Amino acid sequence: MTSRTHVLTWLVVIAGVGLGAISFILIKRQVLFKEHIQQETAQSRSGATIIVPEVVNKPIPETGQQVAAEMDAVAQWLEITFPQCVEMLELSARLRFHRGELDKAEQLWCRAISIDPTYPFAHHGVAIVRALHGDYEAAISEYRETLRFSPRALEPLLELGDVLIKAGKIDDAIDLLENDFPSTVESLWRYTMLGECYLHKGDLAKARLMYELALSRSPNDTSALYGLSLVLARLGRQAEADKVAEQLKQLRESERQKQRQERRRFDERTDLAGKLAEVYGGVARFLLAVDAIEQSRAIAHRAIQLQPDQPVARQVLAEIRLKELAPVAAVAHSVSQGEGDHQRDTQSQGQPPQKSSSNTRP
Repeated sequence: MTSRTHVLTWLVVIAGVGLGAISFILIKRQVLFKEHIQQETAQSRSGATIIVPEVVNKPIPETGQQVAAEMDAVAQWLEITFPQCVEMLELSARLRFHRGELDKAEQLWCRAISIDPTYPFAHHGVAIVRALHGDYEAAISEYRETLRFSPRALEPLLELGDVLIKAGKIDDAIDLLENDFPSTVESLWRYTMLGECYLHKGDLAKARLMYELALSRSPNDTSALYGLSLVLARLGRQAEADKVAEQLKQLRESERQKQRQERRRFDERTDLAGKLAEVYGGVARFLLAVDAIEQSRAIAHRAIQLQPDQPVARQVLAEIRLKELAPVAAVAHSVSQGEGDHQRDTQSQGQPPQKSSSNTRP
C-alpha cells in the first residue's frame, strides 16, 4: 500500500513538473516572437475576443475580381481590428499595394512608422512607393532607415543602389555597393549596377570587369550584355561589341516570345490568391503568437484553401497541433516514468536471487 501511494505521489509531481516546463517553453517562445509588438496593445489583445472576417468562411473565390474583393475585406478588417499593431497594419498595406492602391498602402506604412519608428518593413514599403512615384530623395531616405533598422537585408540594399543611380548619385551608389555590401555574398544585380556606375564615370576597365563578372554568373543576362557591348564599343573593339550585340538581339527576341507566352498563361486569380494567402499566413502567425488559437487555425486553413502549398500557414497549423499535444505528451511521459519507478520498486521487494549452481548459466 505504501509503495502504491509513493508511486502515485511521484506521478502527480512529475506530471506537474512536465506541464510546468512545457508551459514555460511555450510562454518563452511567445515572448520572443512578439519582439516588435507594443506591450500595452499586446496585453489588451491577449484578453480580447478576436472575430475573424466573414470572408474566411465563404466559398473560395473563383475569379480575380472576387479575390481582389476578399483582399479589400481583409485589409479593412485588419485596419479596424488592429489599429495600433504595426504587424497587422503592414500586412494590410501589402494587400492595398497588391490591389494597386499605392497611396493607401503608403498611408498605412506611415501609420505603422508613427507607432514604431524602428519597424523596418514599414520603411521599406514607403521607400518602394516613393521610388515608384519618382520621388528618389524621399525613397533614398526611407531605404536608409530600412537598412539602419535591418542592416542585413540585401533586397533593400540593392534597391537603394538602383535608386541612387536613377537619382544621379553615382559615387554614393558605388560606395554603397562596394563598401556596404556583404563580402560573402555574390549578386548578379550588384555587378550589373556597378558596371553601370563605372560606365557613367568613364572607367571602362572597371565597367568591363563588373559586366564580365555578372555574365560569369548568368551568361544570358541582357542588362550585363547591353552594358558590355557599350563598353567594348567605347574601347574601340567594334567587332567584339557587334558580336555581343547580336547575342543580345537574339536573347531579347527570345525574351519577348517568352513574355508573350507568359501573358497568355497568366492567371490573375492565381496570382492574387497567392498574395492573399501569403498575408493570411502572416496573420495566422501573429494570432498564434497572441494565443488566439482558433482564429489562427481558421485563417491558416483559408490560406491553404487559396494556395495549398502556402508554407507559413502549414507551419502554423503544425505548431498549433504540437501545442495541443504538448500537455498530453507531458502526462504520458510522466506516467511512463511512474511505471518505471513502480517496476523498479516491486523488483526490489521481490524474492532474493537464488544461489548459483553448476547447472546455471553465468
